[in-house]
Amino acid sequence: MQRTELRAMREAAGVPRIVLADLAGVSAFRLYRAEAGRCELTAEERAAIDRVLGPELERAARVATEFQRRQQGVAV
Repeated sequence: MQRTELRAMREAAGVPRIVLADLAGVSAFRLYRAEAGRCELTAEERAAIDRVLGPELERAARVATEFQRRQQGVAV
C-alpha cells in the first residue's frame, strides 16, 4: 500500500486519521508517518487498517452510486 494510496483511501472513506488510528490500533503518529512515506506499516497494521476502511469505502461507493442515479433521474 503506497502512502498516497493509503491517504486517498482514508480520505475517500471520510475517516479522520486520528479515528482510523484508534480503530485500527495503530498510533496516530505512525499512521501520519506512513502516509508521509517516512515509515512502512507492518502487514498486521495494514490488515487492521483495511478492516476499518473496507466497510467505509463500500458505504461511500454506495452513496456515490445512489447520487449518480438520482442525478440521472433513475429511480433507486
